[in-house]
Amino acid sequence: MITIYGSDQCPKTVKILKLCKERGIEANYRNFDKELKSIWEFVVMRDENSNFDKTKKSKRLGIPGIVCENGHTFDGGEEPFDAEAVMHVIAENAKDLR
Repeated sequence: MITIYGSDQCPKTVKILKLCKERGIEANYRNFDKELKSIWEFVVMRDENSNFDKTKKSKRLGIPGIVCENGHTFDGGEEPFDAEAVMHVIAENAKDLR
């Protein structure tokens, strides 16, 4: 199962969650709007992870932040946003989709 950090107020997060549901990909959604602790978890993970260096340099939060089953993490909201590219990375790194 993947973990998605984000907010219901973020259109990119909402889009990725919708695509995961449509494609039968189980996701543990860490909703910032409902779980303040999840913001802290995400920021700690993001700040310790070089995959988010570009995100931090551009002063972005980095949501939806995605943690794949194999531990690969990435900023699913990079610009230009491409939902299909995000789903491709999720599929490439999901143990149960191979």
